[in-house]
Amino acid sequence: MNNNTTPGYITLLDILIKGSDKLDFSLDSIEAGHNGPYKDEETRARNIAHWIIIFSCIYKETKEIKYKEFSYQAIDLLLSEQFRPMKAAFFCRKNPLKDFSNGVMGQAWIMEALIYSSKVYNDSELMKQAISLYRMHSFDSNRSLWRVLNVEGSFGDFDQTFNHQLWFASIAAKLDFSIAKEQSLSFMDNVLSNVELYSDGIIYHKSSIYSFKIEKNLGFGSILDYFFNKMYSFKIKRSLYSKSVGYHSFNLVALSYLYSEFKEHAFFKSKKFEKIISVIKSEQYLKSLKKSKYSYQYNPPGIEEAIALSNIISDENYAIKALERHFSITGISNTVNVHDYHTSLARLYEIALLDIKLTTPIKVSSEMVSK
Repeated sequence: MNNNTTPGYITLLDILIKGSDKLDFSLDSIEAGHNGPYKDEETRARNIAHWIIIFSCIYKETKEIKYKEFSYQAIDLLLSEQFRPMKAAFFCRKNPLKDFSNGVMGQAWIMEALIYSSKVYNDSELMKQAISLYRMHSFDSNRSLWRVLNVEGSFGDFDQTFNHQLWFASIAAKLDFSIAKEQSLSFMDNVLSNVELYSDGIIYHKSSIYSFKIEKNLGFGSILDYFFNKMYSFKIKRSLYSKSVGYHSFNLVALSYLYSEFKEHAFFKSKKFEKIISVIKSEQYLKSLKKSKYSYQYNPPGIEEAIALSNIISDENYAIKALERHFSITGISNTVNVHDYHTSLARLYEIALLDIKLTTPIKVSSEMVSK
């Protein structure tokens, strides 16, 4: 750790190191979460994936071999039969009423860790593992959507959650696999371009993944389903504003991934995208964020806003302000008053996605440095 930091300040790297110290280089210390307020019991797969990124990032910055060694121990555990019992989707969720793969979102987090670590360690085998998992998924070229891959290898319906499809597309774009990039672009053209917003630019959490332009060509049943879902979505839209605010920055992380690959895409030059990115600087957004149980208690909005601000519009000053605001609320462990301690701690990994030097000091009160 950097002992030369000005009192009242801590570097982003030191935040990661202090977080990693809680594991004491023990795989047994990586515990499963329950997906925050949803209370869905999870396996350790998701949090292992997040910790792989944390330890890989620290190694990248420090070159201390102990972080690399622990990363690979975690990678070996993640790739073991325990979390991929049937060599198909990774076993991420235990809820018997839902799929065990946690939709396409659970698999996106696995691929994210494999891609990140493959680049840090220049390990092509890890990229191959991520590509192999991606290739097992079914992409519908008519709708530009992915179906859920089940743990035993069968396919479920489309993952209906917009941000899940968005995240899966964004991770697909980072693969060294041209077909995945083409399918990600198809998603941007046909789904992302139609994303529904509130008037202030917040992405509607229940934004439809379907397009009438496509559904009208797929038969009467598809048209009927489209209008039924559209009416229901409209009916509940106002009631989901607070939830949508809490998830807005989570969407921005995925958009940052897409921007890194396709910054010339028309979507990123659109008025719609301008509203999506600019709303996070508004006072109303910041006020609404404090009221949402899906923000600081669940998602890490300040870190995620900073990812978008640093990667997309290169506003490092405002990004640092967002980080300072965030850790003044959650403590540097990102765990003060959260729904799911183990997952929130592991989500410190998102610091690794910032386009800011991790030796950059940020201002955090001594009280929050100890939390």
